Amino acid sequence: IVILFVWQMSGYIMLIYISFLNAIPKNTIQAAVLDGAKATQIFFFIKLPQLAPAFTISLFLTLANSFKLYEQNLALTNGGPYRSTEMISMYIYNTAFVNFQQGYAQAAGIILFLCVTIVSFIQLALFWFYPFIIVIINALKGKRGIFQNPLWFTRDFTFSNFKTAYRALDFTSSFFNSLVITVASVIVITLVSAA
Repeated sequence: IVILFVWQMSGYIMLIYISFLNAIPKNTIQAAVLDGAKATQIFFFIKLPQLAPAFTISLFLTLANSFKLYEQNLALTNGGPYRSTEMISMYIYNTAFVNFQQGYAQAAGIILFLCVTIVSFIQLALFWFYPFIIVIINALKGKRGIFQNPLWFTRDFTFSNFKTAYRALDFTSSFFNSLVITVASVIVITLVSAA
């Protein structure tokens, strides 16, 4: 079953990775090469962070589709021998329509839904919030610390970047302008959509 599932999903997942790799700007990689970056540095500091959404999409699709395996399981093994290859969707189907325990099967379906939801939220936390965490780490670094290792903590944490940004920009008026425009846009879009 694993070989069949890998065969079914690998082409689709490869297309996702290829499209994300092709979306990486060539001038970014050329600039890194001109700055003396090695191939491993280009991979870990340029390509890998920009592939994070592709990892999330791939993991989510693979997880969702692996829990939905039914016809492959039925065609190859029918859950046997002795239910050793019975997947959760086949178990729910057999409970509902072979053993006629509808309530029990629906409860198993809800548990499956909750498990997939929890794993999906963990994936979102790991891959979608990772760039946000990197931005926070780098915002707390001094001038030299950000160039030493941009993906990890250093000893010279400082809030001077926040102070400089707050003083250099008129932050409160910019924030107020953004708030007014956002609220006005939401009201107008709501009124136009409702009409």
